[in-house]
Parts: sequence; structure tokens; C-alpha cells
Amino acid sequence: MSHTFVAQVLSTGLVRGTLYRCHRRFNPVDHSRIGKQQIPTELSHIDQALASELDALDALQTQALSETERELVEADRLMLQDEELKRDLHQHVTLHHCNAASAFERVLSPMVDEISGIEEPNLQKRASELQQLKQRLIQHALGHRCPLPKSLSPKQILVVDYLSPAEFLRYPEIGGLVVSQATYQDHLAILARGMQVPLLVLSPEELAPLPHGADVLLDGEQATVTVTPSRVQSEAFDARLANYLQRQQLIEEDARSPALTADGKEISIGANVSTLAELPQVERYGCQEIGLLRTELLFMDRLSMPNAQEQYLAYRTIADAVSPHPVTIRLFDFGADKVMEEENLEEANPALGHRGVRLGLERPHLLLPQLRAIARLSQTHPVRMLVPMVNQVEELDMLADLYDQATADLPMEQKRVKPELGVMIETPASVMNIDALAARLDFISIGTNDLTQYLYAADRNDPTLSKLYTPVSPAMVRALAWVCSRAKARGMSITLCGEMASDIKALPLLVGLGIDGLSMVPTQRPVIKGALSALSVSRCQKLLQRALQSQTTRELTSILNSL
Repeated sequence: MSHTFVAQVLSTGLVRGTLYRCHRRFNPVDHSRIGKQQIPTELSHIDQALASELDALDALQTQALSETERELVEADRLMLQDEELKRDLHQHVTLHHCNAASAFERVLSPMVDEISGIEEPNLQKRASELQQLKQRLIQHALGHRCPLPKSLSPKQILVVDYLSPAEFLRYPEIGGLVVSQATYQDHLAILARGMQVPLLVLSPEELAPLPHGADVLLDGEQATVTVTPSRVQSEAFDARLANYLQRQQLIEEDARSPALTADGKEISIGANVSTLAELPQVERYGCQEIGLLRTELLFMDRLSMPNAQEQYLAYRTIADAVSPHPVTIRLFDFGADKVMEEENLEEANPALGHRGVRLGLERPHLLLPQLRAIARLSQTHPVRMLVPMVNQVEELDMLADLYDQATADLPMEQKRVKPELGVMIETPASVMNIDALAARLDFISIGTNDLTQYLYAADRNDPTLSKLYTPVSPAMVRALAWVCSRAKARGMSITLCGEMASDIKALPLLVGLGIDGLSMVPTQRPVIKGALSALSVSRCQKLLQRALQSQTTRELTSILNSL
């Protein structure tokens, strides 16, 4: 008999298949005391659980994540690598004679409760994310095993109460997934969206009776799960599925066409790339150029720094994929929450510490091989070299000397052409020094994520400061207007990356500012391209003038909503 359930959609899409039902039973955490001789084993379980979660996060970083999702992954990495957390967990086992699962429950539950008690949306979301992380660690510690299949075909829909990100990655061909435990921002959902696998959530009570082997229809557009559909339901779904696949094909074909405003101004939309695994999505969604290659993330899975040859080969692979279009290679932006293990940077305030170009200039061994690799690639491919965290002209002069040093012994044919040079505008100092910097540059790229946190002195990774971290605000609009006017006066190209690049509400401001290019996660390009086609430059310029007169964020929001 047919039954249709209304579901929560975490990753959209339509798929028809056969239900593969797995029954995973979670036993409650046992808080009874353990014997002294069991302590070493439980300490090992803690270490293994933390390591397993870190492995899953490494897998997540191979996906085309948005900046917000990538920051979530990096925040969780920092937490899992926190020696103080590990020490607290170990102390609970040794002092209270509890097992590893009990230690995770005792240490992390108070954190979840404390954050949950604060009535602020972002903190409530973070509490939910932390709860999910706690549950995953507990399951690792308990060593639960579910009779999961060895493989799944595109015609099979896995139905299970809970699936970890690492387990999900076992099934690259999976047709769809139905679970009872997941949230929109947890790692499983991020992976499913990145891999374009439909993921829907039902309650445990609805999930429980679903039979193995039954026909099932997943409809991420209508938010339904239909089990053993009738002939009428099947025929109607098949028609919708054919229409959906046709629309997806049209979106992908249209994505390759230029991004134009209503009055014909073209704005390039490039891709933010952090791994080689993201290259297929760059082509699929029509991002002809790489607008931001985050080189430090490209090599974060290594224990040591790559040499010049290794870097050259990696950069060439990416440049070949988008040739003859340019690739913008950002120099290593180590520091803050991205540090190679061998550098061992420990700072009281990493966001204001040794990061970006200042770290590279202090430790030339980081930059010399990279500059050498970029110089070689520039002879055969259009390359733009982007320098992060620049504040003053002296840093560019020092970098120029380092570039000459890096290429001194290269044959002339490997250094005849220099890459275009640009800087990230992401600090108040770079905003105020734009005229002096511009004299030495070919282009600028505005990094709105860091610029917002430094403009407002509000740590973007601290959820308690989320109300102060407001990218679309009067102060930010004025800072952007100043930078763009000075760069345009010199005839420079201006690109913008960060969350603002894919913010539809901010798009009219960016058009009005005269931004030449945007860089974002490839999957966002069709949406932004469609929104851009409804905007005219003249209307956006008028809106910008009104926005520059706004006094409060609420007033600015009202102006943007009036368009």
C-alpha cells in the first residue's frame, strides 16, 4: 500500500529507486565506573574517535564548499584538535573511571546546554551542530556498527536513522538518502549537497516501519518520500522527473553563457577553488576562470611543505582545466585557522598575528618555492598572483625582491613573463592605502569576509559576535565605494570574493560599485547569473547612492528590499 510522508529537505533533487533499509540501534551511554585496568583502552577510544572525525573533515574539504561551510569545517577541526578538550576528556576517564562515551557526554553536554540557553539564532544553530558532533563522537567511542552495504547503485536509496559523513563517502554512486538525524548545516548535509545527492529527513517513528526492498520516490522539490507508489503516483513522478532532468540540463548549458546585466554589461563569475576535486564543478557550472585558488588549502593534507616542482604540477593541472582563461593564485594565507603542522604557530590572537604575506616575508622558505612555481606557470598560462593581508607598500617591495630571488637561477624562458599582480583588500589599512598600493598593481580582489571582521573588530568565527559581523552594512558599503572609486580612477580591474559575492541582496550594490568580477563556489553561479540578468547598471548606481546615505543597517536593508 502506498504511503507518502512529508519530509525535511537537506539536499534537493528527484530520484526513483529501491529502498535499502538499515536498522541501526543506539544504546544509551553507560555511565557506570570502569576498572583501573580498562582506563588505557578507553583513552585509546577517545583518541580514535577524535581521529575518525578529523578524517571525515579531511574528506569534506575535497568538496566544493561555500565559505560559510568551509569555516564550519575549519571550526570543527580546531575544536577536535584542541589539546585542552582532549585533556579534559582524558581526565574524566582517569579521575571518574568512566568509559570514553561517558567522557564525551560529560564534557560536551554542558557546552551544548550553555550555548542552547542563549536565545540567539546563530548560537542556537551552533548548539545544534555541537550536539551532532557530540553524538558522532559517542558513536565512534561505543564502536557501534550497522550492517551497512558494501556498495550502493544509483538506483538504491539508503534509509537509516543516522549516517556519519565518513560512512556516506563509501557510496559515491548512491541514489539518495533518508535519515532521521541530520540538520541543514551538519557535515552529512554539506556533503550530500556538494555531491548532489537528495537527502531527506523523516521522524524516527516514520522511518521505523519502512520496508527493505520497497519502491520509493524521493521528491526534494515537493519535500515528500513516497513508499510503494501507486501507478498513478509513479506516472506523475516520472513526468516530473523528466522535467527536472531537462531543467537541470538547461541550467548547466545556460551556465556556460556570459553573465550579463539587463543592459548588457558583462560581469565575470569565477570559481573559488581549494582542491583538485572541485574542478569538474568549475566546468559544469560555467565558471570559465579560477577567481580564487586557495593554495594553502590545496596542500593542507600534507605534513610538510610542497617543493616548487610539486606546486608547479598542481597549479598547472588547475590552469590546464580552465585554459585559455586565467587562474588567480593567492599566495599562501597560512595563519589564523590554517597552519601547516611543521610551522607550529601558537599565538594568543591568530587573526591579528602572523598570517598572510607578513608570515611569508618573515619565513621566506614558505614563499620562495611558491613564487618559483608561479613564475614557471606564467610563461604558458594566464596567471594572476594575488597577495593576501597586504597593508602597506613596503610589503609589496619586499615581495618583489623575494620574487627576483626565487627566479634568479631560472632559465630566461621560465621567467620572461611576469604574472599579473594583485592584492587582497581585506584590512582597513589596505582600504586607506589603496592609492599607494594601486600604483604597483594590475588588479585588486576584495575579500569581504576578513574585511568585515577587521572593519568591525568582530571575530567571524565567534558565534557570540555574529550580530556585529554584518557584511552588508553602511560602513562596509562606504569602504567598498572608496576602494572601487580609487581603483577605477586608475583603470584597474576589481574582483570580489567572500560570502558577499553570492549574496543576491548585495548584488545590486556590487553592480553599482562597478565590480568587474565575482568569485564564488561554482554551484552558486547559475543563481547569481540569473539574478544579474534582471538588474540594470543605471538603476543599481542610483540604489548605491541611496545606500551611501544610509545611517543604520536596518535602513540599508530597507533600501535594498525596495529594488
